[in-house]
Amino acid sequence: MNIKSHNNLGFTLVETMIALFLFIILITITGNVFLDGLRNQRRAFALQSLVENMNLVLESMTKEIRVAEIINTPDNSCGNNASNTIAFKHPILGEISYFLDNERISKSIGGQSDKLTSQNIKIASLGFCVSGNSLGDGKQARVIIFGKMTSGQEGQILELPFQTAISPRLLND
Repeated sequence: MNIKSHNNLGFTLVETMIALFLFIILITITGNVFLDGLRNQRRAFALQSLVENMNLVLESMTKEIRVAEIINTPDNSCGNNASNTIAFKHPILGEISYFLDNERISKSIGGQSDKLTSQNIKIASLGFCVSGNSLGDGKQARVIIFGKMTSGQEGQILELPFQTAISPRLLND
């Protein structure tokens, strides 16, 4: 009796090709999920940077306007007549103005101006609506600051509107 025993200890070429094909598909899917996660993380960091920078600028403006007397900025109806500059007299720092300068918010004290927003953040529009600033109108002054900011940081282009309202503590007659 002649019995041949075949020990098939290896894989065939077809089995190897199928395994390689499945491995490539798995790696491709995993790689795309990983890259999407990185893009989302970068976008979240860019958004966080944008919001933190704008919060810092608006907080600074709010603190100064709240204790100041608004000057050289007449009442406007907050429509298309919104001013892109506001000036006021601070009790300690003197005359201060905020304005839009080359897509960045700037602050001027005594003729010397400094940019407040980061260079990664572009201010597309900035408006100041002032009401109750006229003498004898019996209204409390109110300032609404609004605009749109964009960020082009690390290839992530984000656009966000912003708005805040401030009432100075001084009452006009």
